[in-house]
Amino acid sequence: MALRVLVWTIRVVLALVFLVTASGKFDPTGNMAGNFARWGYNLEILFFVGSIFLVLLMIGAIVTHFRFQSELGLPSFNVLILIGIVVIVIATLGKDKVSAGKK
Repeated sequence: MALRVLVWTIRVVLALVFLVTASGKFDPTGNMAGNFARWGYNLEILFFVGSIFLVLLMIGAIVTHFRFQSELGLPSFNVLILIGIVVIVIATLGKDKVSAGKK
């Protein structure tokens, strides 16, 4: 049991490290955005490609959860994942409509 807690703690810490590190790359006003522009990369294309890879990764995770249930042993966890995705999509689409109306 202690080993399992240790492994999950390491996973969470690594996920947070990656999240903090990656957040600088996605901030359009950050230093990395300036570097990408200086190197001649189009930021919109990079964001789009990165988003596609992230979506594909998350689809793989969802498929894995559906096929093997969740590691938590809760079949309803899959429903929570789907509800979360629907909420994010609706919020994103709503934000786009609101920002389009402001222009």
